[in-house]
Amino acid sequence: MFYRKINLAIAAMMMCCLYSCHVNPSAERTSLRIQDTLPAGVTDIVLTINGKGFSNVTTDNKVIVDDVEASIISASDNQLVVRIPARKSAKIAVTVKVGNEVSDTVLVDNQIVMLAGR
Repeated sequence: MFYRKINLAIAAMMMCCLYSCHVNPSAERTSLRIQDTLPAGVTDIVLTINGKGFSNVTTDNKVIVDDVEASIISASDNQLVVRIPARKSAKIAVTVKVGNEVSDTVLVDNQIVMLAGR
């Protein structure tokens, strides 16, 4: 009886481990990905986007904030600094496009961005 309970507990733990793994198929198809965003600046609304797969050439990158293109201030292969348009919504959707590659869309708390950016 004891061994049966141990075997069931081990099987349950293995099933939990297997089912807790989450694979995002769209993230595996592209090397372009937003890892996080940080508000920056003290007078303008500026957003620093950290990730991978960005272009060092500023004009090769496009940052879309709630369907509006943001102005890119600087670019490197793992960071974009953009001036975002003023938004009234509580959450803003940020997507990066480089050539034919499109990142996942990240929701950013607009209140934090507004406080940090002013």
